[in-house]
Amino acid sequence: MACVLETLRAGRIKRPPEPNAMKGSVECKMVYFSAGHRVAVIVAVSDDPGLIVVTAMYA
Repeated sequence: MACVLETLRAGRIKRPPEPNAMKGSVECKMVYFSAGHRVAVIVAVSDDPGLIVVTAMYA
């Protein structure tokens, strides 16, 4: 959980944001080197409820 939060705070967007028409959101991939691992987080941003972590993994 801490690695995911650190990735959201300090990571960089690796893949350009793409709209997801089915869910009405915009999704992007963020990456960050945390706790000795490269962490990748796919996030979706929408008007409601806001930021949603779709998936998190060691990359």
